[in-house]
Amino acid sequence: MIRFNVFPFYTRFNYSNLYNDPVLIDLSSFQFDIAHKADDGAHVVFMKLPMIYSWNFIFDYEYKMFGIPFGGNMKIESKGVNAECQVSLQATDRGFLYPQLHEFKIDFGESEVYNDGAFMQFWYR
Repeated sequence: MIRFNVFPFYTRFNYSNLYNDPVLIDLSSFQFDIAHKADDGAHVVFMKLPMIYSWNFIFDYEYKMFGIPFGGNMKIESKGVNAECQVSLQATDRGFLYPQLHEFKIDFGESEVYNDGAFMQFWYR
């Protein structure tokens, strides 16, 4: 059970019958470049992180929002999820390096969400 208690969204999200495949990660597209320049000319450390090659999970859910009950069965297929990160390094007067996040992008690739009913599937997407 997940609780979300922020006005006006007081809700409890209950899920059951969770089934998930093992997470597959393909590290062949990993990149790390310490001599990269960002679009604005800043010197940054560039990383391309292949986060998820394939991961599927299915669950039943139910919750109430504004007193209206929702529920059903959901299937989420995650495919080709990648992230690109650019970090600049700032130094103190004592020589300590502090990484500063310069740019961060997530690409969800070919991920899909399936749900009971056309309206709810549209809503969650």
